Amino acid sequence: MCFNFGDVVFAYMPVSETRTRENSHETQASVSAGGVMSFAIDSGGYLWAWGNNQDGSLGDGTTTRRYTPLRIMSDVIAVSAGGSHAMAITADGGLWAWGNDGATRSRLEPVRVMDETIAVAVGYFNTLSITTDGVLWTWISPDVGIPKAPVKVMDDVVYVSAGIRHMLAIRADGSLWSWGGNWDGQLGDGTTTNRHTPVKIMENVVAVSANSFVLMIHDTTAHTLAVQTDGSLWAWGRNRFGQLGDGTTEDRHYPVRIMDGILTP
Repeated sequence: MCFNFGDVVFAYMPVSETRTRENSHETQASVSAGGVMSFAIDSGGYLWAWGNNQDGSLGDGTTTRRYTPLRIMSDVIAVSAGGSHAMAITADGGLWAWGNDGATRSRLEPVRVMDETIAVAVGYFNTLSITTDGVLWTWISPDVGIPKAPVKVMDDVVYVSAGIRHMLAIRADGSLWSWGGNWDGQLGDGTTTNRHTPVKIMENVVAVSANSFVLMIHDTTAHTLAVQTDGSLWAWGRNRFGQLGDGTTEDRHYPVRIMDGILTP
């Protein structure tokens, strides 16, 4: 079972991000916690939602806040929640979206936006999905000036993670790529320059997690963790609270090795 935290994630067992498995949906995420709402999939494939419902983020056809779980849809195998929108994958590979997101814009009920989907990662303002052919697609909320239709990013993708405004993907060859916001050096390319196209960061990566947390209005903190094939853990980005684990509170704009012996997929 995969537990999703905040604005990321979905389809893999030990890590709360999304990895694809050829012709398989066996390890999709069964729970996801969004900004102020929560989702769970029961053993019968029904999706349940509760919490804040501004912009229809629960998908029940209303904007009424729900204090207990309410059943939303059936045949669901994965769910990922963001700040005010969520997405789910059904057993037939359909990708469904609702709430205020870049694909549907304040839909109160789930609407099908893509077919042949095997993984999805919802960030605070963005969404990543992978289709059966290994193509990575992205939506970003219209409020940051990006078209609301899905845009192809790259091929041969097996793993994705989405933060507030930065995104990461692992390709089949183990290379890690990042793009988007970089104010805390969370992309790991040695700079704080925002990137509009993917930049290669590391090799031999098997898992990655993009975290972004809203401290207050107009103030966010973002960092990234990655695991390599040898079990080494690497971290970079904001380090105000020591969240990188390198023994300092200095921000890191490039990957820093933190520890070894990490469980790998």
